[in-house]
Amino acid sequence: MIVRTRDISVLCTFIRILKEEILQKLLIPKGEAVTAFIPVIQRLIEDSQGRLIFVAETFIRDEIQSYELTRKDINYPENLMQSMLSSS
Repeated sequence: MIVRTRDISVLCTFIRILKEEILQKLLIPKGEAVTAFIPVIQRLIEDSQGRLIFVAETFIRDEIQSYELTRKDINYPENLMQSMLSSS
């Protein structure tokens, strides 16, 4: 199965639901009646975790490592003072 979303929150929620709601609460308690589904769900969890790692690495590369400072970023004390003055 292919997981295509790039939303980290959606991926985390999807993985949690697969692990906690489907695998642990629905399938494992039913025993042998559903043993054929367990490897499918485990593979889906692994694929989703792989996608999560890819999306996180891409975000770090594109948004953090490639970030270029601007004068405004460097002049943080002045930004802080302006923020305090405008909130007064």
